[in-house]
Formats: sequence, C-alpha cells, structure tokens
Amino acid sequence: MGDLWKASRKIRPILEKALSGERLAMEDAVRLLESDDVIALGMAADLVRR
Repeated sequence: MGDLWKASRKIRPILEKALSGERLAMEDAVRLLESDDVIALGMAADLVRR
C-alpha cells in the first residue's frame, strides 16, 4: 500500500475517501478519469474490491 500514498496530490484525497468506504461525488469521479496515475488507481481499485 506504500506506493498508493505516492499518488498525485490531486487524487490522493479521493482514493483515501474510496478506501474508507465513502461514496465518491461526481467531481471526484471526473478528477479520477482525468488522472494519469494508472498505478495508484489500479491499486486503490484492487483494495476496494477486496
């Protein structure tokens, strides 16, 4: 999970929100879609899935 915290400052708060079980807002989803940090997005998705 260490690499996840190296995520862009723009998306780190959104990933933390998702990992804590909070529902994401539409603006959060748009910011994730605009991000190029595919590694952090994939790692967070895998953690949420588990």
